[in-house]
Order: sequence, then C-alpha cells, then structure tokens
Amino acid sequence: MKAVDPRAVFPTIDGATDGGWAAYGEWIAASPLLIGRQALPEFDLKTIMEKAGGYSPGAYAFIRDGLGHTVEMVHGPDAAAMPADEDDESRHVSGRQLCLGLRDYALRRYGLLSKTVLNHWGLYSTEDFGKIVFALVDAGLMRKTDEDSLEDFQGVFDFDEEFSGSLEDVIGMSD
Repeated sequence: MKAVDPRAVFPTIDGATDGGWAAYGEWIAASPLLIGRQALPEFDLKTIMEKAGGYSPGAYAFIRDGLGHTVEMVHGPDAAAMPADEDDESRHVSGRQLCLGLRDYALRRYGLLSKTVLNHWGLYSTEDFGKIVFALVDAGLMRKTDEDSLEDFQGVFDFDEEFSGSLEDVIGMSD
C-alpha cells in the first residue's frame, strides 16, 4: 500500500506572493452564507487569523465550506444557495449544529485523514472551530444571535474519538 502524503489534500493558492492571504480572503468572503456582498465590511484576513489564534488559512476555508454543508444539512439544500440577508435568521445554525456539521463535512471530504488534515491546520478541538467563527463574527463576516457564545463550541465532541474510525466506517458513510 502506498503511503499518502496528507499535504496533498490541503488547499493551495498557486502563484500567490503573499502566502495566499488575499486569495483566501476573497474566497472566504465570496460565500453566499456570509453577510451579503453589498454589506461586506473591509477586512484583513491576516489580522482576523491572528486574533483567532493563528490557524492556517485552510482552516478558514474549511469553516466556510463546512458552514454551507451544515446549513444544507439543517435547513435543506435550497437554504445554502440563497443569498444572505442581514435580518434573516432562517439559516441560523447553533454552535453545536455547526460542530457536528463540520465533523460530518470533514469525514466526507477527508475520510481517515480528517484528524490529520484538521490538526495540520491547527484545529484540535471543537473550541478551535468556535474561535474561528467568532473571529469572523467580530470582523463582520459572519453573524450570530444574542444567544450564541463561544461556550457553545466547547466539548461538543472529542477529535480523537470522532476521527479515529476504520475504513469500514468511512465507506459506510458514503451510502
């Protein structure tokens, strides 16, 4: 069996001279799930990343894509495709729902390499998901309700337990 290099599954921005910061910022901000384009505040992704705790740019892309996956899981496929409206909370997901959706998204996308990929990006617990989400909220790129808090992301599941499945577990998920 040939060894797989986990770096092969990490997103890269070809030709970027700034380490990919600007391209990742544009990609993250382009999500229809984030605040509508007309209301998009100016932001500096590198500053947001430093505030959240220095996670890799890939972690932000994962959260962005995983948010879409979670909204689709919770509210149906049409909800994720609709443009965001600042006053509309019909697509809101809780911190717990987002964590579970991100777990599902990681397993579907990376399979047995899920924990390796997430750890490479600096993600070791569900609280790390929350730190990124709240950094994006603070930057005006995501919204929260008054009831949402960072504590909603604490201890939702254990990475070692959830990402240590067998090949049979991962194959069974694809059905």
